[in-house]
Amino acid sequence: AGSRVFYLDESEYLVIISGAQLTYLIADRWSADAHVRHDWNRPGRGPGDREQWGVGYGGSVAYYLEDAWRLGLSWDGGNRHQDGRDLSDQQFSLGVIYRISGSLDVSGVVDPVRMMRATP
Repeated sequence: AGSRVFYLDESEYLVIISGAQLTYLIADRWSADAHVRHDWNRPGRGPGDREQWGVGYGGSVAYYLEDAWRLGLSWDGGNRHQDGRDLSDQQFSLGVIYRISGSLDVSGVVDPVRMMRATP
């Protein structure tokens, strides 16, 4: 989770951005995550300046078929208020992902890391 605030004194421009993400590994083969983000800004003190804000959210679930293959389903959405209009979007994805290496292995720096235990 995190938050940032930006303020420019001379133009009174203010931006606030906040967000959080939660990731959970379920057993040896499942993982899930969820995220949310919010931003708000006040452009300044000009006659045409308007307040703007946005909210983004989503989540995903993945099943690891084996170390390099993963089946995933994700959803992302958001709402935005900009220039006096409200906009909304949603996106769903289903896919099969193949990682070429199948593991993280950096010789001499870290020990090999594998998603699942190797079977003899």
